[in-house]
Amino acid sequence: MKQIVSPKGSEITGILERLTATAVISPESIVAEDGRIDFEYEGSSEMHFNAQVPVIKSGKRIFMDDMDNEVPEQFLCFIDPENGVTKPTPLDETKQYVLVQVDEIEWDLSGEADPELVDAPPTSLEIEFLLDAEATEEDLDEAVSDKITEQTSFCHTGFTFNRLL
Repeated sequence: MKQIVSPKGSEITGILERLTATAVISPESIVAEDGRIDFEYEGSSEMHFNAQVPVIKSGKRIFMDDMDNEVPEQFLCFIDPENGVTKPTPLDETKQYVLVQVDEIEWDLSGEADPELVDAPPTSLEIEFLLDAEATEEDLDEAVSDKITEQTSFCHTGFTFNRLL
């Protein structure tokens, strides 16, 4: 039987959801003055469990693994030990999950109005994304380059990376 896991193989235990609540205020503390209302909280809240909704980031639901890590929906994987699939495999089997550590990023700040006023971008990043399962090393290099720019909004002239997953 297939089991849903994170790309690192951690068990998916739930989905991240947002709840609404009513924070109870102390009625005797309510003061209306100058068109403004001030009050003190009583210290408890009434949870509205029927109003909970999934947290959406970049258009995808967020799942939680057994290590309390957030796992975006597009990165969910499966294992199927009964059929010999023990390596986490993306649900979309035409894709592969990629996690890289990028170091020694050489930034191109020449297009900035005043490079001296720009906060220095990081020299290393950890980046995760999906790539076509049949991608070549050249495709991987190009994808990492594109992801650096997407995540930082800066152009670069070079970098090194190590594939973690």
